[in-house]
Amino acid sequence: MSLVPSKPSKYPLAFLGLMLVCFHLEAVPGGEEAFGALLSDKAIGERILRSTGARRNMVFVQGGQMIRILEYADGTTPVPLSAAAKDDPVIAKFLEDLAPLVKDGYVAGDDKSFAEFMKRVSFTLAYDVRR
Repeated sequence: MSLVPSKPSKYPLAFLGLMLVCFHLEAVPGGEEAFGALLSDKAIGERILRSTGARRNMVFVQGGQMIRILEYADGTTPVPLSAAAKDDPVIAKFLEDLAPLVKDGYVAGDDKSFAEFMKRVSFTLAYDVRR
C-alpha cells in the first residue's frame, strides 16, 4: 500500500487526511513589540481559524518574527485571509493594523498586493516525517 497520491495535489499533505499551510513574517525594525503583541492575540487567531475553515491555527512569535501554521481537514477548501477579511471586519482591522508592521509587506485593502505578499511569505512543504 502506497501513501503517495495517484495524482499530484496542490496540497502535499492532503492524502494524509490533513493539509498544512505555513508562512513566516518579519517585523519592520522598531516595530517588533507591536508586531509581537498583535500576532499573539489568541482571539484573532480563533477568528482566523473559524473564518478560513482551518481546524488548527498555530502561531510562533519570537524576536520580531512569526511563523503561522494552519491545519485543514482533508477535502477542505481553505478560505484565503483576504476573503475572510471581507466577511469579518475584525480580521480586516487586524490585517490593516499588521500591514505597516511587516517587513516587505502589503498595502492594506489591496487584494493584489496581499496575494503577492502571501506568495512571498508562504512555504512549500519539503517533507513530513511521521512515526
